[in-house]
Amino acid sequence: MAAPSHVFTIARAAEMLGETVDLLDEIADQLEPEDGCLWIYVSVVCAPRS
Repeated sequence: MAAPSHVFTIARAAEMLGETVDLLDEIADQLEPEDGCLWIYVSVVCAPRS
């Protein structure tokens, strides 16, 4: 199996699919490791613009 070349946060995926984050989160909770789960951890830091 090839390694993923792109990943999206659940919020971005929901936006792209026109669905809610809650729906995608519910679907993701039902996945098993055999289904190819990939965890992406996002840390967002907002800095003021100058």
